[in-house]
Amino acid sequence: MTWVLNDTVVPQVAYEDCRRIKGASGKCHLMLPEVYQLRNPSICINCGGIGEIIIETIVGGPQPSPMRVEPNSGAATTCIDDQWYKRKLNSYICVVCNGTGKSRPEYSDDRETREQVREMQL
Repeated sequence: MTWVLNDTVVPQVAYEDCRRIKGASGKCHLMLPEVYQLRNPSICINCGGIGEIIIETIVGGPQPSPMRVEPNSGAATTCIDDQWYKRKLNSYICVVCNGTGKSRPEYSDDRETREQVREMQL
């Protein structure tokens, strides 16, 4: 079975973590690098070439000013729409490239490239 969040293939544990957090009225945001938008054919189209999927989890807020964060808690603060939130980042190995960040032809969204690779394999 394939687990998908916002058109990105994620490990089952990431999907279940987000589902659990959202079920408890929390918020999860999938974070992809800007390079994801470039569609560079040599990088993984799923993770944007970083080899991992990063999910931001909102764990506190909103507040009108930054909140105190305990050292070594793994949390940080972020401002969204002039409100401050406490957040944590969780990373998961990309299941499409297995953490390499390199593209795999079978997951390419470029049909011509897929056909060329298929011809080379014959």
